[in-house]
Amino acid sequence: MKTIPQYTFYRTKYGDELLVDLVRLDYIKHYLSKPSIHTLTYYDITFITEGSGFFNIDNRKYGVCPGDVIFSAPGEIRRWDCNEIRNRYALIFEEKFLLTFFNDTEFQQKLSSFDLERKMAVIRLDDKLFDRILSSIRNIKEEIDTHKIKDHHFTCPSL
Repeated sequence: MKTIPQYTFYRTKYGDELLVDLVRLDYIKHYLSKPSIHTLTYYDITFITEGSGFFNIDNRKYGVCPGDVIFSAPGEIRRWDCNEIRNRYALIFEEKFLLTFFNDTEFQQKLSSFDLERKMAVIRLDDKLFDRILSSIRNIKEEIDTHKIKDHHFTCPSL
């Protein structure tokens, strides 16, 4: 039986511990094995910005296109079509980030988007809201880049 690759959150990627990261598809695409079946040890919120295709979470297949947001929790089996989905951003974090940031030990359990019993792992946003969220994503990326520069580490490709 083949083992499913599992990807782990790298807290010290930028030097000091950072509990959240933002990555682009083109940055991580070459790290994924073929086929792109994998699990994560962390939470992932993926924002599809270009292309369309399919994304599977725990054997449920979702058609995705620009404006879609995909939620996945640690341990879920994921598979996505990285050839047709040309660009996306993934906001990734561990539970420790939620506990530290929100100071609520039950906050993660209240997020229905990450509930393993949820009916849908994908939501489609209207263009205006999606654009506002992408603007916030760019601000998060700038903060992470500022953190990297402060720690004298290289800067990843800009958004």
